[in-house]
Amino acid sequence: MKSTQNALNRLVRTMTAEELARKTAVINFEIIVTHGLSDGGVGFEWHGLFIHDPFTDPQYGAFPVDPTQQYGDAYLNSILATDPAKALSMAQRELREKASVDLSRYCVEHGLDAAAVIETVCGVRVQKSDKVFGALADEQVEAVWAHVDGGQR
Repeated sequence: MKSTQNALNRLVRTMTAEELARKTAVINFEIIVTHGLSDGGVGFEWHGLFIHDPFTDPQYGAFPVDPTQQYGDAYLNSILATDPAKALSMAQRELREKASVDLSRYCVEHGLDAAAVIETVCGVRVQKSDKVFGALADEQVEAVWAHVDGGQR
């Protein structure tokens, strides 16, 4: 598991600032749109709107935009532009925290062990601990969350 985390850390170090911000936007989408949690995501305020994906239009998210042209200083002064590695880390932590809540609920409701659920969904063995998502890639956490959330929102 430690080697998985080290590999993820190396990958983040090789990503450009834009790639980090885009990955953060993908995680934000998972938290806010896929799971319907309006109290989450890493982003910034722009004209009274919370922008969680600066790379798509603010009204519909249907077409790509240049965040500097679309949002100006609001984007340039945001954590997504000033410290995209920290923004990604914050989004990853939030993803794991929110998924963990639903995983715990699911395990209680179904009398299952979290490590067993993860192994079933991802085909990966994890150690039983409070941080079962620690060694998983973001996409694996998203897959487990989708499994245990089951459209309950």
